[in-house]
Amino acid sequence: MPTTYLIAPRRRRAARLLGLFAALATYLARARERRQASNALYNLSDHQLRDIGVSRAEIDHVIRHGRPRD
Repeated sequence: MPTTYLIAPRRRRAARLLGLFAALATYLARARERRQASNALYNLSDHQLRDIGVSRAEIDHVIRHGRPRD
């Protein structure tokens, strides 16, 4: 019975490790989405960007923070 006291700390450690991997996966998924959105906007013409109210200089800001509400 001397090892039973180690089960709870191992479970907590495993839960923290799973949480870390989940956070990393979420971060990578969001980074991929931002990169895809950025590529899509950079591939638009200046005229198309003007139609949606975004200048080429604002693309990175819009991707990270969204557009301000009017």
